[in-house]
Amino acid sequence: MWKRVMVATVMTLAMASAAAAQAERPWSVSFSAGTAPSVSGIYHEGGSGTVLNLPTRVEERDYSDVYNGGFAMKLGLGYAFSPKAEWIGAFTYARADAEELSVGNVAGLDLRSQFADYRDWGLEGGIRWHFAPDAAVNPYIAAVAGARWVEAMPATFSVPAAGVVLADVPFYDDSVVATVGGDFGLQFRLAPAVRLGVEAGLRWTGDLADVDGLAGTGLENLNDSSSRWTLPIMGTLTFRF
Repeated sequence: MWKRVMVATVMTLAMASAAAAQAERPWSVSFSAGTAPSVSGIYHEGGSGTVLNLPTRVEERDYSDVYNGGFAMKLGLGYAFSPKAEWIGAFTYARADAEELSVGNVAGLDLRSQFADYRDWGLEGGIRWHFAPDAAVNPYIAAVAGARWVEAMPATFSVPAAGVVLADVPFYDDSVVATVGGDFGLQFRLAPAVRLGVEAGLRWTGDLADVDGLAGTGLENLNDSSSRWTLPIMGTLTFRF
């Protein structure tokens, strides 16, 4: 019986200690940076039409065909409302460079495209659950939702063999898109108020605002669908106060 009482007492004191530690530092600020490659999503569809009175065929391309993994970062703020759970919010930024690539043909000649580089800024918020907030290694999961502002992305199409260049063709306009997703991470305690960590997640973002820059060619529907999934992988540094 005494052993049971002692075990219960120790567990109660440990839980109280964890709650007190969290209560002493309910706020957190985190800095995260890494990459966010696309894992699914069509950047433009395929189709057939006529450009400069010549038969034109465009092949479907994914985001991963057009853009490299790029750079992603976020500045987060959290508030613990229980020993293991906290509300979180973050400002996000991402960029990726576009690659010139072949996208089809015009009268049998290679058709190439060069899209503008990708840039977005966003805000997201949600909840994070810590499995062992005061342990040396703390796993956590998070669920978030928010919105992102994406810069316009015009395209330059060219047929090198014919010396033809169509520059700055409107393709995607400035857009505000919804985003939802989740994260899994590990935090390593460096000091009572400092955590170094790694984090991976998934993000879905909605369709961009398309522009009919190819009106009259039969290729107007190339940019009708542009939602995608990304896989952000980041290193994190968190301070509690």
